Amino acid sequence: MALHLRTDCPITLDMAEQITSFRELIELWTSREAMASDIGAKAYVVSKWWQRRSVPAEWWSPILATSVASEAGITAETFVALAARNPESTELDEARA
Repeated sequence: MALHLRTDCPITLDMAEQITSFRELIELWTSREAMASDIGAKAYVVSKWWQRRSVPAEWWSPILATSVASEAGITAETFVALAARNPESTELDEARA
């Protein structure tokens, strides 16, 4: 069977590959309150993450356990890639230590 070189269906990236910042990750939820409710955090904490453009590593696992993250294809590798792109997140984590 021959392999077709052209396809009629659009080629789309996985949603997780389209996430380029922690802000975009947070914005997968309908609101910061909705994300907070899903992961057991306070809404003002999620708002602070959005403002700081960072999500502390201790919250990655609870976020990964949500249906929103799962449906968007978010993985631990997504978090690692976002943290690597965001030098501010490393500075903030060091300042908190």
